[in-house]
This record gives sequence, structure tokens and C-alpha cells, in this order.
Amino acid sequence: MKKILLTLAMMALSASASFASGVDLSVVACPGGAGASSDAGTLDCAGGASLGLIAVYQPVEALPDLAGIDVVFDMQINGDVGSDANFWDLAGVNSAALGSSHIRPSIGCTAYTADWSPSGSGSGALGVFRTSSHMRVVALCFRPTALAITADQKLFGINLTIDGTTSVEGGGTAVGCTKAVCVVLNSIIPRAVSGVDGSDLTTGASLGNSVTVNGGTQLQCQAVPTRKHTWGQLKSLYR
Repeated sequence: MKKILLTLAMMALSASASFASGVDLSVVACPGGAGASSDAGTLDCAGGASLGLIAVYQPVEALPDLAGIDVVFDMQINGDVGSDANFWDLAGVNSAALGSSHIRPSIGCTAYTADWSPSGSGSGALGVFRTSSHMRVVALCFRPTALAITADQKLFGINLTIDGTTSVEGGGTAVGCTKAVCVVLNSIIPRAVSGVDGSDLTTGASLGNSVTVNGGTQLQCQAVPTRKHTWGQLKSLYR
């Protein structure tokens, strides 16, 4: 009997590890893909390399009519975005460096549904100043037609990019590209045509919901707060 119970417990743990609702943030590839990592390493600022962040999600509930997602990223920077780290001032002097894409990478992410594939789908991202060492990015993806999704389905969220050519090392004017940073994927909310939206996803599903850059630490990420928002607030940023 003890052996049977142990086997069942192991099966339950395995199932929960493989099929868990939540969000994940990675570089190189989606979780489970070759090279996927929660550490971006050292950004090659002199080479003009860009930081690319991949956000994916697994919803709590099935939705018959997914229309979009709204997303919140938080960046804790070891520096002052008003002076020695304005490369990370994505709400001000270096806002042009911030980019996004709704297109799922063709390599390393095929295990995740390309939910923004129809023509007319899109994305957007905007930096929001919080403090001298804390930058927020609000983002969204949308599609023109409803998509039926299941609970715990692996879904592609968004690609977020920061252009390294804007740094002084890469030929631009922004300083502090090499500062240590920890990025947290704080929230993804699946939005429905009907208005009956999915639950706010705030915890890691498999790989985890944070990425370190330039020697950043998870301790930095622990200083990042959570803030609620609404779909209407985010959509208004792109009108």
C-alpha cells in the first residue's frame, strides 16, 4: 500500500510540474527549448547586442474567446535611470530602445501555441517610470478573432526587446547598459471577447518568472512590488 501511495504521489508531482498554470520569462528560447535560460548573461553593449525577453503563459481557466493579453514587466536596476543608468530609462530618454513583437519564434518555442498568428494581430509596449532604480513596462498583444484555449495550455505571450545600439558602447548616447538588472514578469491577464477574462497570472509555471542581466541577482527581483491594472488602462496607452 505504501508503495502504491508513493507512486501516486510521484505521478501527481510529475503532472503538476508538467502542467502548471502561471507565467515564465526566459531568454534564447521558450521553457523546454534548447538554450532556454533565466540568466541573460552579460549584454554585449559594445557589439550593439539587444536584450530579448520571451514571455509565455499557461491560463488557469479554459476560455472560448481569447482576444488578447495585458502584461506587466518590472526591472530593478543597480543604478540611477536619471543619471548613470539612463540606458534603462525606457519611459524617457531611451524610450526608443523598447520594442515588442507578437510573433512567436520559429525555433525553440514550438511547444507553445502561436496565439497571435492571424493577420491583424499585434503588440505594443510602453515604459513607465516608478523610481530611480525601478522601471516598469506595460505591454499587450491582441488578435482580431477569438481563440478557444484550454486550462494550462502552453501559450506564447510576447517578445520584449531593448536595443543595445542606443548605448554609448554601441554607438548611441545612453549610459549604463552594463548595469546589473533583474527583470520580473509580474503579470499576464488573458482577456476575452465576452469580458469574462482569465485569472491574473503572477507566479512561475515551470522555468520561473524572472531573468537576470549583467550579473543581476534574484535579490534585486525580490524588491519589485506588484501593482494591479486594467485592460482599459493599458489599451489607452496605444490609442
